[in-house]
Amino acid sequence: MCTKLTCFGNRKAQLEYKLKQWGFRRNLDEKSWRQLDCTIRQRKEEGKETVVTSSFKRLDPAKVEKETNRYREWRSWAVNIRCEYSFHSSPVNPRGVHVA
Repeated sequence: MCTKLTCFGNRKAQLEYKLKQWGFRRNLDEKSWRQLDCTIRQRKEEGKETVVTSSFKRLDPAKVEKETNRYREWRSWAVNIRCEYSFHSSPVNPRGVHVA
């Protein structure tokens, strides 16, 4: 049985290591935002609402829109082709990120 201090000690580095192991992260990378953009587009075409959570925290829809716009390629035909064909079955969400 481990107590609060003995599970990962009382050092900052040990806590950060455990949080990384559990899939908690502060920010998403470019690849993650691009994958989410494809998922959100597919859900929008199906007429579904989308709620994005990262590390068990619901992300603000305005932030999701801003970040997906930031990393979206503006050549719309290339994005649509890549989203439709590279993730034909269903896009894989980044670890720790859930779309509902």
